[in-house]
Amino acid sequence: MTAYVHIGTEKTGTTSIQYFLAKNDENWLKKGFVYVESIRKNGQHWVLTDLLNIHCLKVKNEQQKLFYQDRMEKLKQEVRENKNKIFIFSSEGLTWALDLTQIKPVKALNDLLYSLGFSDIKIILYLRNQADLMVSASSENIKSHQPFYAANT
Repeated sequence: MTAYVHIGTEKTGTTSIQYFLAKNDENWLKKGFVYVESIRKNGQHWVLTDLLNIHCLKVKNEQQKLFYQDRMEKLKQEVRENKNKIFIFSSEGLTWALDLTQIKPVKALNDLLYSLGFSDIKIILYLRNQADLMVSASSENIKSHQPFYAANT
């Protein structure tokens, strides 16, 4: 099975992409794709980040264990029901969960998805020019009455 994992970095249109994917669930299904619903929250897969963190920690307490088992079972069920389709995951949270400069957390994501039956895993990472990112983030902070931080040169 194939999984596309969109790792949405900040200010790259991630929310718009996720909104579009979620809004068109039925159209995706007709075309052979599943925008995973069982672990989706507010249009994106924040829960995938939680599952990855717990998976990496090897489950530290009973509450995490129950959460992990419940969500993994729901995800496994969705995978079983759609095993002939291509899966799409998208989460801005993966930007923070994965230290993309290190191989270990990316391998952990691969291992987690592999354990669900995915053998073809494609990671899509959007990056933005740093100057444009700064302008966009600063503009958002100003609009929401947050402090504006500028580096001293």
